[in-house]
Amino acid sequence: MDWASNEPGQVIASWTEDDDSPLTITYSACGDVRWIACPELGAIRFTAEQDSVTYHPVIGVNFDTLVQYASRRWLPRVYNYWGFQVLHAAAVYHRNSHTAVAFCAPTLIGKSTLAYAMGRRHGWAQLTDDVMALDQRDGGAFLKMIPSMISLRTRTAQHFGEVPFSFTPLPWPDVVLRLSTIFLLEAVDAPDASPAVVPVNPADGYVALLKQAFIVSENDADARRRLAVDYLQLMNAVTLYRLIYPRAFEKLDATLDLVEAHAQTIES
Repeated sequence: MDWASNEPGQVIASWTEDDDSPLTITYSACGDVRWIACPELGAIRFTAEQDSVTYHPVIGVNFDTLVQYASRRWLPRVYNYWGFQVLHAAAVYHRNSHTAVAFCAPTLIGKSTLAYAMGRRHGWAQLTDDVMALDQRDGGAFLKMIPSMISLRTRTAQHFGEVPFSFTPLPWPDVVLRLSTIFLLEAVDAPDASPAVVPVNPADGYVALLKQAFIVSENDADARRRLAVDYLQLMNAVTLYRLIYPRAFEKLDATLDLVEAHAQTIES
């Protein structure tokens, strides 16, 4: 389909995404069909039916390039449209207890590094690199599969002997995964500092998580209302900590030791 020539007339919202250069993104509707589009990249088409997403790159853009970009930037909005909450977080899970732990933070704080390193530890596996989807419809906090790829930056990839920005797909286990613990990340540029874990009160945690939450559109009143209610419920379903850690690979093991010590991974 040539999405550009069939672009819906009703634009619900638009915003700017800034990577190497600013990109203008539009969120549009045509009946039951929704589009998120960018003239330089292409578009994705979706409906209220879950798992119904198609990709439409513009001429000259590789299909995988659009998929990689949309998976990190646009799919979180689609999942929110489907009724799930999506958080800017990297997640790992404990293989025995099937409980998940999330590292929540904005870009460039280190959540991908921590999740990748944690996933290499005995008994753990990485689930997501940048975003995490939650299914709270039954009153709990369970992870919903969302496509994710490993995307280590150059210094981190070299430290682990991996390829930078490999975009290797992360497998999803065929088990029910309950989110037990969220670590709000605070990186410090002090190599000699020691990592620390500090409890977070629900009010502060609620505000911090909302800042890292995705929403299909700020113009969607139902989505805004659902966001507020779901994150209030999340405060009662998980344990929340602030993880303060130095940006130093030499302190990575000590940081992960603290994570393991505080992660709620009791087998049910």
